[in-house]
Amino acid sequence: MSHWADADKGEVHSLLWDYVQDLASTYMSDRLTAYELYLGMVGDTENVGVYPSRTMPSPTLINRGAHLQMNVTRCMIDTGEAKIAQARPRPYFLTYGGDFDAQEKAKTLQRFVDGMFDQARAYQIGSQALRDAETLGTGVIKIVSRHGKPYLERVLIPQILVDEALAHNGEPPELFERREVSKSVLKGMFKKHAAAIESLTAIDVLSGSTLKPDLVVVYEGWKLCAGKKGDKDYKPGRHVIIAQNCTLVDDEWERETYPFAFIHWAKSSVGFYGAGIPQRTLGLQVEINRVLRSVSKNIHLHGNPRMLVEGTSKVNPAAITTGWGDILKWEGTRPELMSPQIMSPEVYSYLWQLFSKAFEMEGLSTQAAFAKKESGVTAGRAMRELSDIQADRLAPISQRYEEFYLDIARKLIQCVEEIHQTEGNLEVSVKAEDGGFAERIDWSDIRLDESEYVIQLFPANFLSRTPSGKLSDLDDLMSKDLVSPEQAKRLIDFPDIKGVLDEDNSPSDLYRKQVRDIMRFGSDSYVPPEPFDDLMTGMKIYKNAYLRYRMEEIEEDKLSLLRDWIEAADSLMQPQEPLMAPEAAAPVVPGPMPPPGMPV
Repeated sequence: MSHWADADKGEVHSLLWDYVQDLASTYMSDRLTAYELYLGMVGDTENVGVYPSRTMPSPTLINRGAHLQMNVTRCMIDTGEAKIAQARPRPYFLTYGGDFDAQEKAKTLQRFVDGMFDQARAYQIGSQALRDAETLGTGVIKIVSRHGKPYLERVLIPQILVDEALAHNGEPPELFERREVSKSVLKGMFKKHAAAIESLTAIDVLSGSTLKPDLVVVYEGWKLCAGKKGDKDYKPGRHVIIAQNCTLVDDEWERETYPFAFIHWAKSSVGFYGAGIPQRTLGLQVEINRVLRSVSKNIHLHGNPRMLVEGTSKVNPAAITTGWGDILKWEGTRPELMSPQIMSPEVYSYLWQLFSKAFEMEGLSTQAAFAKKESGVTAGRAMRELSDIQADRLAPISQRYEEFYLDIARKLIQCVEEIHQTEGNLEVSVKAEDGGFAERIDWSDIRLDESEYVIQLFPANFLSRTPSGKLSDLDDLMSKDLVSPEQAKRLIDFPDIKGVLDEDNSPSDLYRKQVRDIMRFGSDSYVPPEPFDDLMTGMKIYKNAYLRYRMEEIEEDKLSLLRDWIEAADSLMQPQEPLMAPEAAAPVVPGPMPPPGMPV
């Protein structure tokens, strides 16, 4: 290990350049040959390159000029990507018993990260990183800042260099990224070093020759900090970018992690780099190719039927053609058509056993590869259980895939905070979805210290992906009273019926928004109930919110607003007595007439 981290500021290149070149020749040269072999197997091509300057014939496992007759490796990688990447893991932010404001910030932070994932195309790039992990053993995403916004960048593992002696336990204390960059681009980025960049003509140890005239090699390096900031034994790390003859960037590095998220297909017991599917199934692919070459040779040699004609028979050979309905005349022994068995049935059985065994070794199945469904399996629950059985072997990589997105979420937040602090309090905003509407969320409105929340992650793949399977899943859940019909409606997101269901869900969405506004803004946002509202739904939501926030000791004036709404709604729901018309005066009944002669 060199002492490059202790070099004077701006002079790191004088120590670091020879060190990283030595790392590249010691640890990466042999790996590049293997990586090119794996890329050639997956791409089924001869010309591959892990760097722009290193495009060369792949050291294939077959004869030059031929291709894999049955590319089981690529089929397995496609199947693994389709099986695992169908999940869209979503980070959830929870507070440590915080007040309403902290909880609302955590919820908004979750929507902020959701919007950041969409903006940075996290799931698409993450799926590509998973495929890199399947092919090369390790997939890498770099979280960087570009134009004041966080950005996710796919990086190939051959670009990452570590000292494997220091990374024996899998946690390297320093890490380097090798890039081949255009001189003109580099001079535009670092104008004060333009003259030094223009003079670069290095021979690169990994390319084996002088690079293309406009390409130069640049290394970006990180050394992690020691201890925690604020401790007496704290020592900041270092972040540098160097060329052969100059130091382009030289800053302190205060993080305890690198700006990379890594995912390994198969984690090695020791060391940093992982193992991919081609490396683990190379022997089976070689054997499959060998058997197929033998089968192909025998089919071409013995696949055509032959006509047996006795030497003494008087048969005109010219009359034996491939035409339909030809008349063949003979004298003596009748000619015989021979169609021999080309190869033993055990050969074909052995071939398909090899094919299936390759899938089984990686925890995959040929059923998943060819998108087949077991006959008789129709219920969503049965399909889910069948999928669980098939996924048992994939559980470790599935968990690593979920943790991969958790790591991306953490480092996106770190990147946003660094942009906010170092670039003149530059505001980072995203557009996020909230209740069917788009909203703009500013980072300055939701900043929370890392000590105030915890991130948990839940895979979003519990329900089936097909409409019939999802409906069957929801029917199972409702039959066990685990979800109500109203909740089931919220879980359905099919585009053709979502609009209709949104209309049905609009009352509950309205009341939840009213409660949230009361908790945030108090009496200014209070909206009294109206007679034509869905008061039954509103009473349920307001009562649940009142009990919840009462337990959380929310301010009394906000609880009072919830009680006022409940009492007003209850009053509107009471049956009203019908208004009675005023009673009419009783009719005057005339009395008996007096006797004659009496005064009236």
